[in-house]
Amino acid sequence: IVFDQLLYLNISFNRLKKLTNSDFNQMKSLQHLEIKSNLIESLDRSIFINQINLRHVDLSFNFLATLPAQLFNQQDRTLEYLNLNN
Repeated sequence: IVFDQLLYLNISFNRLKKLTNSDFNQMKSLQHLEIKSNLIESLDRSIFINQINLRHVDLSFNFLATLPAQLFNQQDRTLEYLNLNN
């Protein structure tokens, strides 16, 4: 599988509890990421550091109480949509 060309990833409804920095490292072209309806409680501030093309992120219906301030620093000009609904 060639992850560096992946544009869309949907890992929703998988009962994921944790994501690590290495989970997305090779996905440098990723633009659309769906992680909704999992069991995630926190995210590391550098988890999306290599995803400079990220435009759409759906983190809704997880157990996130707070997000790190620098979570989307690399996407300050590309991020168009962020869903945090619960």
